[in-house]
Amino acid sequence: MTHSKRPGSATSGVRRTEEARYFKEASAWDDDRVVSLQKSRRTGWWVASAEFVLIVMLTAAVLFMLPLKTTDVRLVRVDSSTGIVDQVVKLADAKESYDEAMTKFFLRRVVALRETYTRAQLQNNYDQSVLFTAPVARGQLKGDFSFDNLNGPYKRYGELGTASVQIVAIAFVAKNVAQVRYVRTDRKGGAEVQSHWVATVEFRYVSQPAGEEARGVNPLGFQVTNYRNDPEATLEVARQ
Repeated sequence: MTHSKRPGSATSGVRRTEEARYFKEASAWDDDRVVSLQKSRRTGWWVASAEFVLIVMLTAAVLFMLPLKTTDVRLVRVDSSTGIVDQVVKLADAKESYDEAMTKFFLRRVVALRETYTRAQLQNNYDQSVLFTAPVARGQLKGDFSFDNLNGPYKRYGELGTASVQIVAIAFVAKNVAQVRYVRTDRKGGAEVQSHWVATVEFRYVSQPAGEEARGVNPLGFQVTNYRNDPEATLEVARQ
């Protein structure tokens, strides 16, 4: 007797073979995925480690360069019309306080305005000096600049004479009192004469200068309350 195979049993065998192949492929795919994740993780650690080392090196470089950084503080005056910077004051080695340096700057400015001379600058020097002078001392200032003053700049130098000053030293002899030593060079009629002078300046600061013009020229409210000018030496150098 001949036995024939049932169709159902053949189909079942094919399915089992396909399922085995599917699970084998799925397992291989999972293995590949795990290997890929492990490689990515190792790559990430290498990148993170490199970044950390780079950050450490940059931090060390900044800390190494930190002592080389210096702060250079200067007080300057900029001419509003020409843009020229003059009267530069440098605070070096912390030997001079900021307030002291600013006061010296204003003292230099005051002496320069009062003691330098050209006929063209006379009125401007007076107008600027007013802004640095307390109201109580403006009468004295007006008299010093007066055309009728026999010791005034106009009587001394006339239309063609000039005077320039070079500040030698500034010393504070009491609270709000300073002495400014300077050399004045007078030029008139072809002659040049140098003389040594000491300007004794009493001053104060007011909270706010009056007027927009005063604030533009003298924003900190430096004011001269008394000004006296005396010759420091009798020796004069005359060049013909």
